[in-house]
Amino acid sequence: MKPHATTSTIHQSVSRFRDLLDIIVKQEQEMLDDICFELSALPEGSLSISPPGESEKTYFSHRIHGRNLGITDNRTLIYQLARKRYLSIVGAEVESDLDANKKIAAEILRQQKKHHRKDRNKLIRNLLEEYAKANLDIARITMTPEQYRWMHSPFDSNPMNPEELIFETYSGTKVRSKSEQSIGNKLELYGIPYRYEQAMAFDVLWMDDANGEALYSPKTYYPDFTILLLNGEELIWEHLGRVDKHYYRAHNMEKLCAYRQSGEIDIRHLILTFEADLIRPETLDEIIQSQVIALGV
Repeated sequence: MKPHATTSTIHQSVSRFRDLLDIIVKQEQEMLDDICFELSALPEGSLSISPPGESEKTYFSHRIHGRNLGITDNRTLIYQLARKRYLSIVGAEVESDLDANKKIAAEILRQQKKHHRKDRNKLIRNLLEEYAKANLDIARITMTPEQYRWMHSPFDSNPMNPEELIFETYSGTKVRSKSEQSIGNKLELYGIPYRYEQAMAFDVLWMDDANGEALYSPKTYYPDFTILLLNGEELIWEHLGRVDKHYYRAHNMEKLCAYRQSGEIDIRHLILTFEADLIRPETLDEIIQSQVIALGV
């Protein structure tokens, strides 16, 4: 019975793996099709950036048909060409992953995607750093127009201790810690729209009165990151970086209870991370892919 049971288990595992590959291949093909469609609508040519000289001004030019045309004052064309270059890199990596998924086994696939992801993130990070030095709006390049408008439309944010907002993400969003900066940068690398410390109001159940009636009190909280999914749903990402502080622990426990009591935020739409989670550089990639992209951003 042992050999038979082992063979049966192997076949079941292979079947599950094939089903998983089919899903991955379909998702990557759809992503690649969307990228190719958007690229087809963008202008021909490429963007060239000249670093500031004595004038301390950055100049942009449009490389097309063997000629460089100055476009420093044409912001619309600058952003179109910048997004084109960004999409070309992402599209090439998606296409590479798609080919790999069709050919290699589960463990080899996992390892190869890990290396590809590192290479892609490094390439995109270098590109975004170049754009940031040229004072371009990173989010406008990495996100769709709809995502960009949502991320930059007015919203009520945390008014407390603005002097603590000393760290800046690629897109210029100011946050309170290096860990939050890392999370914001990674979301921007993936082109995922978010709002930092957006106000959320809840009716919180505090206690029962003398007659046993539930007492509710309105209260506003400010999640670290509120992420907009493509289906219109919102996902909350809380990074608990100061759990060594008693007041901080108590406040965040209260906040998490309020999220769950409200019925608006279930376990699928709440991400919690701690300082120890960010020791491995790959952790943020794994979280974003398994808990954000899996829901459909």
